[in-house]
Amino acid sequence: GWVPESVPIPNSQLTVPGTIFVDPLITRLLGAALLALAFSSYLGWRASSLSQVALIVQVELVYCALGSLAFIAAYFLLERPMPVIGYAFLFILLAFTAAWAWAYRVAARA
Repeated sequence: GWVPESVPIPNSQLTVPGTIFVDPLITRLLGAALLALAFSSYLGWRASSLSQVALIVQVELVYCALGSLAFIAAYFLLERPMPVIGYAFLFILLAFTAAWAWAYRVAARA
């Protein structure tokens, strides 16, 4: 939904597939980063005390907050409307931001 299926070439009757505008390297790097983040979350889940996972909670909080800001900036700065999946990702990131902020607050008190 982010890129149309076919994109017209300016000043021409020709179109090109929308998939040429998606960089597979960046997509794979983002996927690898998200898998690494998920692995660190798994290790934090297996930890026995909050003090052992304070750094992971901070990283997760910052990631979710910055991701939310990126979606909000895209909503206001892009010239085309954001697809429904974009709103779903935004709300999921906002929910995780709130959850990580709560976890960070609890860890700070301990």
